[in-house]
Amino acid sequence: MGAFASALDTGPYVPNYSDVRIARAMLGSLRLPPELVLDILDRAMYWPEMTFEMRNRRGIVADAGFQDRSHQKLCLISDVLGDDVKALLGGDKEENVKIREIIYEIRSGDQGWTSAGTTGTFETSSWFETLIVRGARPYPHMNETLFQANSTPANIREILRRNGWGDVVPRPASVPNGPAQDDDGGLAWYLQGNRVAQPDVEDYQVIWGTYRTEGNQGAGTGEGFLASLREGDMVAILARAKVKSSPLAKREESITSIFASLHFLKWMLSDANKLQYPGWKNRAHSMKMTVRYGY
Repeated sequence: MGAFASALDTGPYVPNYSDVRIARAMLGSLRLPPELVLDILDRAMYWPEMTFEMRNRRGIVADAGFQDRSHQKLCLISDVLGDDVKALLGGDKEENVKIREIIYEIRSGDQGWTSAGTTGTFETSSWFETLIVRGARPYPHMNETLFQANSTPANIREILRRNGWGDVVPRPASVPNGPAQDDDGGLAWYLQGNRVAQPDVEDYQVIWGTYRTEGNQGAGTGEGFLASLREGDMVAILARAKVKSSPLAKREESITSIFASLHFLKWMLSDANKLQYPGWKNRAHSMKMTVRYGY
């Protein structure tokens, strides 16, 4: 958050709560109705914001294989509408603080190869999803426990409930699953898929907002996400990787195993990759979530 701009500033100007109050007073001096003042500021996107980042600087990898066919890791969990955040935004002064927009920035990639003929598409088996945690406070050991768990949405819900730490808010029934997202228990929103079999990590930006929704063809729409948020909620982001199955699962697995083994042998003989294992991966190198607030 910042209150002042200078000739050295290179990014967009971001108002703080004091700036918003001054702007409201200036518009109010024109004898505009309060509702119109708030609408003008919203349409101008004159919003304070806070940024939350993944703390693991080495990155996080969800790694699925032949034995563990689905793997998931918690990347980020943030108190986006807690008391401390609201106090910075005027919530302690009876302001009705709302989340107007969330900007997700992710640098990630999959295992870098595939035998399924889907290279370059978003018909992926590695993706990110986000969920809403309700009724949770920063309890001792909560985050540590969640980061160490095999963090499916259902597992997170079970851990929260068992320890009295809160619950996970279900996704509206009208919001469909994303690609390969068939085991989330109706609890998570599809956020972003990795482009299949890219040798390098890529940068993705997804915006879910009141006035705009932006992202590439591998992004989720966030339908119903902002409307589901309540005071005190936390937002979590999971990295997921999964080995796809089919009605011909056993035969397909055998064939896939043969091709994967041959590819693995060729891959390991490469000097650059001798100490690495391809697997079905979701490699999250960095992650940032910018939350923009209105009134």
